[in-house]
Amino acid sequence: MERIPYMEIIVRLTIVGEILSSEQIVTTLGIVPDEAWNIGDFRPKTRYREKNNGIRINSGIERKGSIEEHTEAITTKLNPLRSKLLELSKKCDITLSVVYYSSYCNPGLWFDSSFMKFLSSINAGLDMDGYVLDLEE
Repeated sequence: MERIPYMEIIVRLTIVGEILSSEQIVTTLGIVPDEAWNIGDFRPKTRYREKNNGIRINSGIERKGSIEEHTEAITTKLNPLRSKLLELSKKCDITLSVVYYSSYCNPGLWFDSSFMKFLSSINAGLDMDGYVLDLEE
């Protein structure tokens, strides 16, 4: 059977730490996160309790969007908060996550230099996870 071409991408910024609560992180940034939690909260649909406080901010682009659309959207959303994010990085870990699902072998992902400079300017790590799905007609 022939494989169906399929690709989904999720891009989000996660800020975690033990010193500041999720409410303090939100207050510092002045932005409404897509997710927020504190130490001891149950992770949705699990019995796992959170070991740190944190928030997550999604790119806002549909999963079928290109990597370029996702990175441009999250940079545009977060660029006005650059100095606040850099200050938070002294007390929290900041990570930009890229998760992709593909029906074919791992596709190449490319990030332009302005995006990499942005990540560096907020002291953010980059985490990439790829999953190849076995989809058949």
